[in-house]
Amino acid sequence: MEDKVAKIYKEFTFSKWKTLLVMISFIIILSLSVSIFLGSPFLHKETMDFIYVWQLGWLIEKEYLIYVIVIISAIVASLMETWNIQRTIVSVRNVLS
Repeated sequence: MEDKVAKIYKEFTFSKWKTLLVMISFIIILSLSVSIFLGSPFLHKETMDFIYVWQLGWLIEKEYLIYVIVIISAIVASLMETWNIQRTIVSVRNVLS
């Protein structure tokens, strides 16, 4: 019984790091998907009829998108953490009963 509780505690402490990794990976995935439709997120040089023009990326022009991306990834990560906590509580109840 003590081994099972120790294993559950170890998984519970590891889940915080896993949640952070999920949040960062969602930020990267959503940023890449926005970049597919809006182009480069950073300042870059484009050629238009033999003239070089500096284009602002979507990160500068539409900075609200990065806030939306962070909020969505935080919601997904917190839902995942809530699911893990609920699953951990159920497993602790099964071990203790």
